[in-house]
Parts: sequence; structure tokens; C-alpha cells
Amino acid sequence: MADAKGRPDYMRPLETELDLSPQAVPLHWAEGGQVVRVRGTRISLDNIVARYRRGWTPQMIAESYPAVPLADIFLLISYYLKNKASVHAYLCEREERAHEISARSFADGLMSPESWRMWCEERPERIRWASGR
Repeated sequence: MADAKGRPDYMRPLETELDLSPQAVPLHWAEGGQVVRVRGTRISLDNIVARYRRGWTPQMIAESYPAVPLADIFLLISYYLKNKASVHAYLCEREERAHEISARSFADGLMSPESWRMWCEERPERIRWASGR
């Protein structure tokens, strides 16, 4: 068959309407700009990225965080994949701040020498992970 313009059916434009507008990533800065969290939750972007990089599927991540719909998990992973450099820069900055806080805790006597030693020994691995290597 052909349409009014004589085009065969397979060349006729589809009539189904789809909303192709951009989807907002459900993230926001929290705690005065200290951490990026999934909107409406206490779940940090760090947690989603960590599970994804460990090989968890979006379904597994959604099951571990029932407050975050599966569709949002896909949006978050897509955001990470499209913005790896900036996400890894954010993760490196978070690691640096965590190290500063731990160093202060040790200096103030709030962290045992054994805990401080273990923290420092694990630091290269945390930095490697945060940087995306």
C-alpha cells in the first residue's frame, strides 16, 4: 500500500509519539557541596559507581537500593559513563578529604596507630580506584 504522497508503507513516517526530551539525572549536591547523592535518598554517587565498577548489574544495584528505581540506576550509570573524567576527579577529591579527616583523627588521638597504619597502607588502592585505573 501507499500513503497519500505515494510512498510505500515501509517509507511512511511512524505515527507513535515518543518523548525524546532529555532525562534529568537524579543527582544533587548535599551536605553543603561535600557529596553527590541520589535525589531523595542518602545514597551517594560513590556507592552506585563502586557497585557498577565491581561488575554489579543495574538490576543488582536496584535490588540493593530499593529507594532508587531501576530506570534511575540506568540514568546514573549512563551519567557515569558519559562523564568518567569528572566523576573520577570528584572521587579523587573525596578520597583526599577522607585522608585529611583521618589524619586529623589520628593526630587528635581518635584513631589508633594500627587503624592509621592500615588506612595508610590501603591508600594507594583507594587512589587507584578513585582515579578509574
